[in-house]
Amino acid sequence: MERQGVVRLREEVQVELPWHRYTASWQPSPDGPEESFYSVDGPGWNEVEEAIKWARRHAPIVYVRLGQGLSEIYNAGESDGGRAAGQGRRCSSRLRRRRLRG
Repeated sequence: MERQGVVRLREEVQVELPWHRYTASWQPSPDGPEESFYSVDGPGWNEVEEAIKWARRHAPIVYVRLGQGLSEIYNAGESDGGRAAGQGRRCSSRLRRRRLRG
């Protein structure tokens, strides 16, 4: 599979069954014309490292949102997609340590 597009991972803070702590959606062509836009949902994970592995297999741009809101969004991919500076690049092990401390 060719890696392209963007994957956005998010930590779920509201429980729905079946429950997975992390969910993701892959957008192969996020900047394409509206008629060709679509996204694919990932299977769901309970560990952020597994979610990031899936995301990196699908796209070079990977964003991870922890908690609710937009205050904790991290770049876990190879590229930031030309987005504004200030989104911290974090590897999955740092995300895991942070989660375990908090």
